[in-house]
Amino acid sequence: MASLANVLSPNELTNLVTPIPAAAAAIHNVPDQVASVTPLIGTIVITSQLNYIRAKKLGYDKTNVFSFWMRDAAKHYDAVKAELLKSPGVLDVTRSNQNIVRFGGFTGDNDWDGKEPNTTFIVHCIVIDKDFTSFFKMKMAEGNTFTGAVSDTAHFVLNEAAIKQMGLKDPIGKRFMMQGIKGKIIGVVKDFHYASMKEKITPAVFWYQPQHFSTVYVKTTTKDAKKALAAAGAQFKQYNGEYPFGYAFLDDVFNSLYQSEQREGSLFNYFASIAIFISCLGLLGLAAYTAQVRTREIGVRKVLGASVTRLVGLLAQDFIKLVLIAILIASPIAWFAMHSWLQAFAYRIDLSWWVFIVAGLLAVIIAFATMSFQTVKAALTNPVKSLRSE
Repeated sequence: MASLANVLSPNELTNLVTPIPAAAAAIHNVPDQVASVTPLIGTIVITSQLNYIRAKKLGYDKTNVFSFWMRDAAKHYDAVKAELLKSPGVLDVTRSNQNIVRFGGFTGDNDWDGKEPNTTFIVHCIVIDKDFTSFFKMKMAEGNTFTGAVSDTAHFVLNEAAIKQMGLKDPIGKRFMMQGIKGKIIGVVKDFHYASMKEKITPAVFWYQPQHFSTVYVKTTTKDAKKALAAAGAQFKQYNGEYPFGYAFLDDVFNSLYQSEQREGSLFNYFASIAIFISCLGLLGLAAYTAQVRTREIGVRKVLGASVTRLVGLLAQDFIKLVLIAILIASPIAWFAMHSWLQAFAYRIDLSWWVFIVAGLLAVIIAFATMSFQTVKAALTNPVKSLRSE
């Protein structure tokens, strides 16, 4: 070791440990790393938002509930319900005139005590049965829901958003009119999501109009869902002859609201995988090139007593610096893109710092795993052969 130090001047030793060509090559690999880190952050954000939507409390319980259109069976609902409740796997039954996951009806034809002149109040309306709120485990903020009495046709149940927008205080018993039907408010239901999370909860009204009931909801279990569907299909065919029986689970209807976001998530996964693969190829090639360029340096350091761990760390630090630079460049780009994407949702996650930390750690781990083979191989090379080759 002493003889080697005597043979080489300080300048020569400095040149041995200054891999300028490798550093220049590393700079050219930065765009590949940026292209891999950016979709990686996007994938994490989109997945987190979709998980947030699935986990968020909707204000009602849609688990293991399916619905079907009654057609002529609507005239025999009481008999249909009685038979369904006898069937294995059927826990409860109720009815309405549309799907609770995605309301379709709305009106501006309304009036109430204290309404300001020349004001417009658009409200979504759904006809429900007396046991609808208990079926879906909905909570009442005040008052009561329908009892099924004839007088309920002149009663209304509004959500909290409607009461707030109307500016009503102590709404129970107040006059309310909708589509020419005059009545009074008997209850206020807590706000619930009846549309996509892209929309804020807006005013909604429940009313009781038996002639408009058209959709049956059936509560079942995961284990007995097939039995419940068979029972519902049998009841449907009994009153509808050869008409095909169609049904939809509310979970599926809910998921369909976010098909475009799910496709975007899949595309981000796809592009992230491709970008990471390409960046790994670049890192692998760069690691091989760096090991070749620094062969002489590695040999000298080993002769001077450097351990394999020390050499691997020395070679790896350049790659880690490369990835860190890519993260610094990719983070603001990804933040801007994901911040804009999240603005489409009225209910969304916060774009937290941990997303970028996790993406950065994954990028570092992937980079280290990619180049470790070449760096370890170079560090284990016999120093005599390394110096002799030079």
